[in-house]
Amino acid sequence: MATADQIKALVKSHLGDERERFFSVVLQIAAHEALQRHKAFAQELREIVDREKLKSRSRIIDFPVDLQGLFLSEEPSETLSMMVIPPLLKERLLRIIHEYR
Repeated sequence: MATADQIKALVKSHLGDERERFFSVVLQIAAHEALQRHKAFAQELREIVDREKLKSRSRIIDFPVDLQGLFLSEEPSETLSMMVIPPLLKERLLRIIHEYR
């Protein structure tokens, strides 16, 4: 069972939109449950976190709910490695991609 501090941290991270902190606390709970020999539950928690992390990687930018109707985001059909561009421009694109992930 999760401790009171872990539950409070979950709620705070969820309400504060701190996605990585939320995942971290869930994984802490999974580790605690594994130590308590609740291995199936611990594995299920880890799988939930892994699935959510994979889903979030597939999105370009995660817009806040109130801004989602204002922007159109699409997955590119070409990869960066397919593009023939000068090295300086490629470096700038990589920096932009990294900043918005």
